[in-house]
Amino acid sequence: MKRFLIGLLVAICFVVAIYKFTAPKKVVVTGMIPYRTEQELIVKSDLIITGKVERIGKSKWSNPELKPAEKRNVLQTDIYVMIGELLYGEYSKEYVAVRIDDGGHLEFKSGEEVVLFLSRDDSDVATDEDYFVLTGMRQGKWNIADERITSADYGTKEISQTLDELKEKIIKNTK
Repeated sequence: MKRFLIGLLVAICFVVAIYKFTAPKKVVVTGMIPYRTEQELIVKSDLIITGKVERIGKSKWSNPELKPAEKRNVLQTDIYVMIGELLYGEYSKEYVAVRIDDGGHLEFKSGEEVVLFLSRDDSDVATDEDYFVLTGMRQGKWNIADERITSADYGTKEISQTLDELKEKIIKNTK
């Protein structure tokens, strides 16, 4: 009986060891976007505009040939926005291209009126093309409806105000 129990124990250990070393590995990646206050969005932006979404470009990979190999390959889309009013920063063109990562769960619609907090792309997938990214990622897109500007509610306090109220805050925070 003693031999049987030792043999059984050895067999169980052997099966567990085989499973442990041959079982498929599960990789879980999670992340959070740091919350940006309204003041942080203003201060960290290179450009703040009102505008109308004119066109949504085709999605494309940021590094399709994987060169250099250590550079990420992210699916991105350019959103073309006709500038209504330049609230902060310097930019001389009528349109601005806003590049978003398609995995960012952010939606733009043609004809949509928006306020955008924009920054130059300094990420590892940045190119020398003339485009901006949203400051604070999806937090940098606010909607305009019924003469009110409303930030999207991403589990934080939604901000709703008039354009004049936002302009006062921009002046106050960029002196």
